[in-house]
Amino acid sequence: MKVIERTGKTIEEAIGTAIKDLGVSREEVEIKVI
Repeated sequence: MKVIERTGKTIEEAIGTAIKDLGVSREEVEIKVI
């Protein structure tokens, strides 16, 4: 399992950046907002 942290102005922006960096779809990841 790979773990990364991203920030953004919105949660959606941070998630979008993270999945782009990982090269996966949103359905393939587990997202935790802290």
